[in-house]
Amino acid sequence: MKLPLLILVTATLLMKNAAGYAQDINLFIPGDAFFHTEISKHFCENIDHNKEISFRYIPPKREERIDVVVPYTHGIKTLNASKLPKAQIAALTEVYLEIRKYEMTIYQEYINHKGDLKREELNPAHLFIHNANFPFREHNPFLKYNELWGKELAALGSNRKRVGNKEFVQDKGLVSWRDADLVAGLKIQQSETERTDPLIQRKSKYELTIINEVDLFVIAAEDFSMLHLDNAPWEQIILYKIDSSGTINEYLLTGKNKWTLLDDVKAELLE
Repeated sequence: MKLPLLILVTATLLMKNAAGYAQDINLFIPGDAFFHTEISKHFCENIDHNKEISFRYIPPKREERIDVVVPYTHGIKTLNASKLPKAQIAALTEVYLEIRKYEMTIYQEYINHKGDLKREELNPAHLFIHNANFPFREHNPFLKYNELWGKELAALGSNRKRVGNKEFVQDKGLVSWRDADLVAGLKIQQSETERTDPLIQRKSKYELTIINEVDLFVIAAEDFSMLHLDNAPWEQIILYKIDSSGTINEYLLTGKNKWTLLDDVKAELLE
């Protein structure tokens, strides 16, 4: 069962210009099964339901980030989530606080190009936004299932020769392609915009808007990293599912790609 995890909070002082990536990266591509971002303490403390709520697509492999401006990105980076029910957004904070009971926050302090001291959370929780009722117990919730990614990126203006298919779970690309016709892409509205991305000071051509009910899947940073292991430790990894009513269900990894309701696991142990 899950045990509290003690992690020393470290602070590193360094010069940091702008977070970036060492290579071209794929953002959200129409047809992807999910939109991925991160949930941090800063996000939870600054939610304002009276203002627009938006998510920024963030690739999950933080070790790929370096201190240079991104030369090329492919896909769409902004998701307007203002139409999400307040109860569902509030549940994100509840789940984040629950995760912090067994995975302590790790911070890094740095001085930006203006000379200001900044603080960055290094292990925020992962958030995967899926269509409502996504069959995550049948299909891996961390795969994109998008066999037309090359065509879709070309339609957005990217050079398809520069991009590659990068899946979150290592060596699962064939499964993602094989089952792509069984899993619908995330149903969201795509529109043109003239917003300027504050990170790279470049205008974003497109943005996305949630118009249908969605399910939110949240997993702790350490748990997500363990999924990449050849033998992911069963009964140690928890996945949180939040539906449109704000109801939270916890699932425990009890086998290969097998998620079991945590309450059922507890009931079985008591028998």
